[in-house]
Amino acid sequence: MKNFLIFAVFISIAFFIYPVLQKTNISIFGINTIKESIQDYDEKIEEYDKKINELKEKEVLREIDRTRIESNESTRNTYVAVKKVQEKELRKSYGIIIGTLALFVLLPFLIFGGSSTKNLSNEEKTWLTIPLENIKSLALSYDKKKRDRNQDPMNINFVSKRIQIENNILSTKGSTQSSAMIMAFLCLPVFYFIPHLYHFFSPSNEGESLISQFDNWGVLITPVVFLIVGIYLFLSFGPKAKFTINKSNRLIKYRSGTEMVTRKISELESIQINSFTLNSNKGHSHQQYELQLNFIDGSVKALFNHTGKEEMYVDAIKTARFVRKPFVDPVRAVESNPHFI
Repeated sequence: MKNFLIFAVFISIAFFIYPVLQKTNISIFGINTIKESIQDYDEKIEEYDKKINELKEKEVLREIDRTRIESNESTRNTYVAVKKVQEKELRKSYGIIIGTLALFVLLPFLIFGGSSTKNLSNEEKTWLTIPLENIKSLALSYDKKKRDRNQDPMNINFVSKRIQIENNILSTKGSTQSSAMIMAFLCLPVFYFIPHLYHFFSPSNEGESLISQFDNWGVLITPVVFLIVGIYLFLSFGPKAKFTINKSNRLIKYRSGTEMVTRKISELESIQINSFTLNSNKGHSHQQYELQLNFIDGSVKALFNHTGKEEMYVDAIKTARFVRKPFVDPVRAVESNPHFI
């Protein structure tokens, strides 16, 4: 709800910015050229209006005068029609600018405007500072399970997620980052259409319907691309990315590729936290943290991973306490037990 209110505020701001943008000298997307073309058509329309009025003001209209009036009106209407097409192109260009600004301004604002760290309770913050053995109701294990390096990336929910526990059910919930990306791309078409909406509600609109402003694919291509990306993000990071552990029916459900897998809590041996470095082609590297389920049969399942070390660590501890299974931290285990492999 908070994010939608932010969008509403930004949309309102965009409505106020658009008139200012119209008065600004902008050369990108051919805006200046289109403006000059519209001005030329305005001058031609004014010129023909003058000719038509002069002919109509004659006391006696001859047949040739009527023919000239019809001819001038036909030419004038042609210029009006072409001018309307140019105005649509102009609004389209302004829409691209506003939509792009929204993408670069709104998305970072949503991503970095809030931190999931602040959602940690005082108890959870304490877990990060005290020895693991001092955390109540947390059993420890030194039996590390190796991460499957051949694991299909689709089996990992590669997005920042947090867990929530309600009514004996542990499940993932969307993070600020994933929610922002999904909402931004789904709502960006609204920003793109602001010039068209502004024109529709403007007193200068001569009865032109909103639908008539979108009568060609050129106007719709950009917002359709935004929507496709938003839908893709929703399907990738939305419902399919969830996993649940239900204490009532003692079942664990998680995504594996495109399928949902169901296993019993009794098959679970321990909860493990993994830390590893990812390197990009450009030489950049960053640390990833992963929550891993270790099963009695030796199989492992990486539930999700992200860059939030504190949040990931707390979620792993919460999961271990929830299922009452031992918690495995390879890093701390090695520090406290040199013989740990």
